[in-house]
Amino acid sequence: RPASQPEPWMGIWGPSSYWHAAAEQGKPPLPGIDVGTMAMAVRIHHPDGAQTPVFAVWVGEGGGGSTRFRDVPSRTPSGTRRDQDMEFTLAGVPVEFHTTNGVGGLVNIGRDSFALAQGDFFLVAKHDGKLDVKQLPLAKLNLPPVGTNSLGQITTDYLRTLAATDADISAFWTAAAGPKAPAASAPSKSPSK
Repeated sequence: RPASQPEPWMGIWGPSSYWHAAAEQGKPPLPGIDVGTMAMAVRIHHPDGAQTPVFAVWVGEGGGGSTRFRDVPSRTPSGTRRDQDMEFTLAGVPVEFHTTNGVGGLVNIGRDSFALAQGDFFLVAKHDGKLDVKQLPLAKLNLPPVGTNSLGQITTDYLRTLAATDADISAFWTAAAGPKAPAASAPSKSPSK
């Protein structure tokens, strides 16, 4: 990379929350399917502003969140590197990320640590004050190639459809809802006029 080209920096898409009526009248909304909050850590490249997703966290509750970043150049025997720390909270779930290269590192969710090399997409459900976390590949989000502003497709309807149609994601959210949860169904679309 030319010396004049600045390094990418970390940013975040979201947090974004959604809430829909429960699939069955009189029943609570299903986590992830009817209600949820998502955020995605991204690398922002210059000068075009292209965003490369690094990891995503999807919590099966509403509640929004907050973020904090720290970007500190540090000297090492091999030269200068940028240490970047990101902390955010999604629906009350604390998430921390530390990286020295913007693409690898550990993600801490609650009290547990996860290596991004083992999966970069996290589903989180709360049960009696404890967190249940499922680690999956980010490819589950079916994002378009880097440089095509791939985050615009992540809408409420997209997440609800994904929660209902992807086997791993649907199984996690159905289990999070409890033993009597109805099977997830894709949101209905109104006919176009």
